[in-house]
Amino acid sequence: MQTLTIVLAIALISVASAKVCFCPQVYLPVCHVKTGEILYSNECFAQCYHDDMNEIIPCHLFKNKQEPVRDECICSQEFNPVCHKTTGNQLYSNECFARCYHENMNELVLCSDYKKQSKNDDDCVCTFIFEPLCNDKDQIMFGNECLARCAKVNLKTLHKC
Repeated sequence: MQTLTIVLAIALISVASAKVCFCPQVYLPVCHVKTGEILYSNECFAQCYHDDMNEIIPCHLFKNKQEPVRDECICSQEFNPVCHKTTGNQLYSNECFARCYHENMNELVLCSDYKKQSKNDDDCVCTFIFEPLCNDKDQIMFGNECLARCAKVNLKTLHKC
């Protein structure tokens, strides 16, 4: 009887210390960004169990487990906008889209972290609907037309991406 009590106590301690994640049983695997190795069955489990989400991307972004494919991305609709570090223009609706479509992440910062340098920028109010405008080199310049107008950019120099 005493042995059973000890075994149950150990089992309860193990269960109590284990992290419990409530994630959907959907198989959309995520991989290590450098090796392409499958780490978790979906992003929810990765967020629950993995410390550094910068090491993880959706596995479908890998071609032959060598290099990420950047032409298609499956990202959540979470809105946590990413801006250009210098101009403050919102470019992407969240970091996932930024990682998928932007070559140099050092140029970007979360918009919430961007400190506006001009008080005139506060006068312009835009939605954060992501309908990007690109320049003639197909680089995303603005997250939507309103943001481009607020920056006083000639819209004729831009097109929908």
